[in-house]
Amino acid sequence: MRCFAVAQHDETNIIKINEMKTLNLFFLLLSSFALHAQEQGKNEVAITDLMFSENWFSDLEKAKANPDEVLYLDLSLQKLKAFPKEILTFENLERLYLPYNYWSSIPVEIGTLTKLKVLDLSGNYYLNFLPKEGLSDLTNLREFLIKDNKLAKGEIEKARLALPNCKIVSE
Repeated sequence: MRCFAVAQHDETNIIKINEMKTLNLFFLLLSSFALHAQEQGKNEVAITDLMFSENWFSDLEKAKANPDEVLYLDLSLQKLKAFPKEILTFENLERLYLPYNYWSSIPVEIGTLTKLKVLDLSGNYYLNFLPKEGLSDLTNLREFLIKDNKLAKGEIEKARLALPNCKIVSE
């Protein structure tokens, strides 16, 4: 199991998880939650992501009101015609979901989001340019989704060269 989500708390809830990488704790009171990991002789788990609803935004206006708290931003299907420059003010942003909008490029300043781990630009059908300079600054990026768009193979190769340690999903 790679991801486990908990939507409600139960004081007697004990969860045994192997190989978990993401733990979704939406609306959970951490003080009432016990996590017990057993991995063949190991009593530890390598959780790489904790997601709390307070840090997950799907409304740009609400995110702008709390820029330091924005860790996850999902502007999927917003019919945006230009990349919202306000996104660049979210210095703690780790996951940026922008699929199925209408822009043709992303700004080179995307590289200022140095804490970014996941970037999803899938389904931006008019997307035809990726700034190598900005992408190469995203050294913490682990996953870049750029499928379902008009990017030429050269643009995708440019992304691969700029992000050698990142999983790029283009098909």
